[in-house]
Amino acid sequence: MGLQEEIIQLAKNLYFFKIGFAHAEPLGQEFKVFQTWLQSRRNASMKWIERKIEKREDVRNIIPAAKSVIVFAYNYKLDFQHRSDASFGKISRYKWGTDYHQLISNKLEKIISFIKELEPNSENIAYVDSGPVLEKAWAVRAGIGWQGKNSLILTEDYGSFFFLGLIISSLEFKYNNPMPNLCGKCSICTNLCPTQALNTPKILDANKCISYWTIETKARTNIPDEIAANQRNWIFGCDICQEVCPYNQRAKHFCSDPDFIDHEPIIELDINEIQNLNEDQYSTKFSDLPNKRFKLEILKRNASAINRITQ
Repeated sequence: MGLQEEIIQLAKNLYFFKIGFAHAEPLGQEFKVFQTWLQSRRNASMKWIERKIEKREDVRNIIPAAKSVIVFAYNYKLDFQHRSDASFGKISRYKWGTDYHQLISNKLEKIISFIKELEPNSENIAYVDSGPVLEKAWAVRAGIGWQGKNSLILTEDYGSFFFLGLIISSLEFKYNNPMPNLCGKCSICTNLCPTQALNTPKILDANKCISYWTIETKARTNIPDEIAANQRNWIFGCDICQEVCPYNQRAKHFCSDPDFIDHEPIIELDINEIQNLNEDQYSTKFSDLPNKRFKLEILKRNASAINRITQ
């Protein structure tokens, strides 16, 4: 078994369901699309995305000797459903388990350690939604899936409920080919986004996105009425454009990694209870909450926006 096959086997043992390899070279059309997205201010207040732009264009500005980008897909879908109860605020599925940044980073570091054992002179660096790389562009190039009209990477069997991680490496491998886009004429996700954040297929306008307003904005920033009016009881994030996708509705694979599901998932929160909790009560009630990004002040702001419209 060669190194590439051994990497794939190790990654599968670490619960990655798909691994792809792409040639490290400058991103052409993908980078132009990204630049246009920035120029049109569709990144809203997320100014950090504008930094180190030369590295997003060419990973060789991260590792000059880079030859490959290895992309890993990790399924986070769990077999739970939100209840149909307007008194509860829904939490996006990607937050139901252990924080993915550290979880996936630890797995990728194990793979890098394995590579270094066999190729000690190689250079390798891992990123999990944390570095100046265009993960979705590389996922397409590595044959993980295609970019759907909801802007996310889709696969036939797993839909889009998965995390991406990647390793930039100085080693060469046999590279995968991109797969065809199978969305066809379907526009369900773009048509059913309640805030029209996907008016341009594949292009997300963060200014109109429920996830952006309920996660990325500071607690002192009020959610606009036009967003709150279409919030649909999402108290942290939003999965609408994924829930309505036929590929996600057909996907029957669920995450089985005990490191991701080592606790009973908190998939929703009582809206009025959240608004009335103080920090001490919140810390006591959710002392085992694995995800540190659930800040009470953010949840209160989001709950208030929901109540502002429904009351």
